[in-house]
Amino acid sequence: MMRRRVLPGLIGALVLAAAASADEQPQRGLEFSGSMYADLAGYHYLRGSKKDSAAFAGTAVLATIFRNVNRAHAKVEGDFELTLPYGAAADSAGLAASRSYELMSAGTSPLLLDIRKLFLEFYLPFADVALGRQIINFGEGQVFSPIDAFSSVQITDINLRRNGSDVANVQIPFGTLAGVDCIVEAPFDSNEHSSAAKFFATIADWDLNLVGVYRHKSGEVLVGTAFKGDAVVGLYGELVGHFIHGIDNQYTECMLGSDYSIRNTWFFNVEYYYKDHPANQQSIWGRNNAYASVQFAPNELMRFSVIGIGRFEDHRAIGMMSWYYSLLQNAGLTVYVRGLNTLESIGALDLEYAMRVEVLY
Repeated sequence: MMRRRVLPGLIGALVLAAAASADEQPQRGLEFSGSMYADLAGYHYLRGSKKDSAAFAGTAVLATIFRNVNRAHAKVEGDFELTLPYGAAADSAGLAASRSYELMSAGTSPLLLDIRKLFLEFYLPFADVALGRQIINFGEGQVFSPIDAFSSVQITDINLRRNGSDVANVQIPFGTLAGVDCIVEAPFDSNEHSSAAKFFATIADWDLNLVGVYRHKSGEVLVGTAFKGDAVVGLYGELVGHFIHGIDNQYTECMLGSDYSIRNTWFFNVEYYYKDHPANQQSIWGRNNAYASVQFAPNELMRFSVIGIGRFEDHRAIGMMSWYYSLLQNAGLTVYVRGLNTLESIGALDLEYAMRVEVLY
């Protein structure tokens, strides 16, 4: 009887040992997520050569995000978007500000690839080191952030996302609440590229940053600071000094913002941006600029939003009203109206009436 029990017991012990060994092996592979959405829109032209005319526009976008499964010591991350525009959306003038690559063209509809992120990161005992295309956000502003040397908001994106930059980034912690980021941007052709250092700390629940930036082509130096904290309402701001070929040729920028919520149902956000720039400084923004948004979310399935972005000198602005509804667990509908023909870099479009259907995966 004893011999008959030994073999099954030995086999069971081997199976358990193999399972434990498998659990100890590091997991490998990639995990994917993302979404696909389709925009159906009508472009309404109120001025210029297309005055009082309308055109159909459509866009299909497949967004894919991937990361490695085992991120204990290193990380790989990518964020790709494939875009197929139709009708007026395929007009090259409307894509002039895009950072996308044209992969192919079928008739008048180009297939575009936007590589938003593609980087690897190592978690060393003394620092985190990352290489590749990343979205580097130095500042605290949602739309206006003069301290951000490596990214800017895409104001034609209804979600106001930021673009990425090709950089090497080293983050050295001084403790749990402080550290320094050192960033070098890769040079490309004749484009400007920058190097920067950011010292950050949290003191009395306030986030504080001190940033220094050097632009290699122009020789311009930027020195700035940013803060964020709560004082009844959320407060954040930035102050930046630009020094061009010496301390005698300089100008300043500043941004002050605030956010507030009521019963986790109403959400308010305002920002004011001032830029005291010399005459030869080219920018889409003027001396005085503002951003404001109001969002009402009565439940988890629905939200209404109104936003406005503008500059005061010539009364130019961008405005959008939107309504979102969660159709299913992984599908949503957004209906929005935008006024766009107000800032020169956007193009000839005046009004857009659109519907977006999105499926998450």
